Amino acid sequence: MVELVDAEKHIDENEFIEFAKGFTEPLPDSFKDHYLRINGGYLGEEDVEADRWGIPIGGFIPIKYGQLTIEELITDIDTISPAESEYGPWHAKAFVPFAYDNGGNVVFMSLKQRDYGCIYLYAQGGDDLFEVADSFDDFLDALYKR
Repeated sequence: MVELVDAEKHIDENEFIEFAKGFTEPLPDSFKDHYLRINGGYLGEEDVEADRWGIPIGGFIPIKYGQLTIEELITDIDTISPAESEYGPWHAKAFVPFAYDNGGNVVFMSLKQRDYGCIYLYAQGGDDLFEVADSFDDFLDALYKR
């Protein structure tokens, strides 16, 4: 089980429903379950030192509460470059930026029909997309070493 520290205020079911209304497609249940359990947060120092983390993620971005929320980040990002690539155009509300790596690059979930649920790392400096996992469940499974 992924354990994060310094999460933001918990969100309830109604807050999640309100958040999810703004997207082009329904959000996966595993994403909802994760955020209802813990809203944001980052890797605990003890787990980092013990090398318990799999893929290199710095932390999760919270919904509604905190200094920088998923809602604000969607507005800030606006689109993801390259706009026309093998992935097609990426527009606000067709992706969910929910995490970041240690270099500050955004990790997001696609809501596009072609690759619904796929998790990508967006390397902003080079405008590159890298597939990290086929689904949010796979992402969580790869995050924490057992």
